[in-house]
Amino acid sequence: MSSGEAGGLGLGAKLGALVIVLAAAGGAAGFVLGVGPFADSSGSASVSQVPADSDAVFYVDAAITDDPATKALVNRSLSARADDEYYDGPSSYEELREQARGNTSLDPSEVEEVLSFAKYPAENASPDAPSYWGVIVHADWSTEDVAAELKNKSTSRTWTESSYKGHTVYKSEPESEYRDPSWFAVLGDGQFVAGQPTAVKDAIDVDEGDADSLGGSVREAYDGLRDDALVAFAADVPRERIPEQSVERASQRAPVDYSVFTSIDLVSGAYYTSSDGLGVTVNMRATSADAAKDVNDVTQGGISFASGTVSNETVKQGLRDVEVSRDGSTVSVSYEKSVDQVTRLLAALERLGM
Repeated sequence: MSSGEAGGLGLGAKLGALVIVLAAAGGAAGFVLGVGPFADSSGSASVSQVPADSDAVFYVDAAITDDPATKALVNRSLSARADDEYYDGPSSYEELREQARGNTSLDPSEVEEVLSFAKYPAENASPDAPSYWGVIVHADWSTEDVAAELKNKSTSRTWTESSYKGHTVYKSEPESEYRDPSWFAVLGDGQFVAGQPTAVKDAIDVDEGDADSLGGSVREAYDGLRDDALVAFAADVPRERIPEQSVERASQRAPVDYSVFTSIDLVSGAYYTSSDGLGVTVNMRATSADAAKDVNDVTQGGISFASGTVSNETVKQGLRDVEVSRDGSTVSVSYEKSVDQVTRLLAALERLGM
């Protein structure tokens, strides 16, 4: 397989992986309370609850768990995987949801929205420096039920009840020195925040009006996304930390000049569905309109090159269906098709081992 073909397949494979992961996000109870998902974790769960200076936000509308297009796509994809004798994972959407839920007694169907936020570590931070991340959850859960779950759940952490500025806080101690402590706090009725202690404190400060909420370019990009998105994200890109030598080496081995992408300083995107289709849009903001023109040209050229070299007709058409456009300093890459078309694309990628 040529490098162009592999690059083209990577684009489609990431689309399929994205949808599968989004379906798993429906098990928000396990996502929030499980110790493992804590370590992995970017409407009314407003971005205005996110602390200022956060570098990234990631939102999931729990309506995705009952979304017909998403369920149909995941079911068809998992069903196809189940035919493989070496595959032992879930074979249906419902099985996937149960795995995501784990053993929690809290009902994931009562989750309304999940909004995570994070900051990049300082450039000179040591490897042992604590990370900064939090997850805000709005759910029809009582504080009493959440407290019981934290105290009774069999995990490697012990939770102790405390308070911060009048908010009930549950603090965990890790089982070893290699795992950071986590906090779980009650923001209000049916509103909770979990994560790294400093992030949880900051979210409470915002709730109390003692600190500013997210603003700036990340907030602007997030607010500019479509209102019907089931998943939305926005993040700064730490351009100064991208190794120039790595970019140069990658460009030498590829048919496109990757160096143009080092001008991107902000990314955002959304996943949405219609009655029988779905769409994904990713926006890349460059440092100038001229830089964005280069990003636009290279992106279109890369997709065109991949489409011309890949042999599978379904994958070839899938690449042709990707739309690239530019508006000033922002380049947008979009893909929107019916569930049947996306399913055929994923099946073709599966047959090619992607």
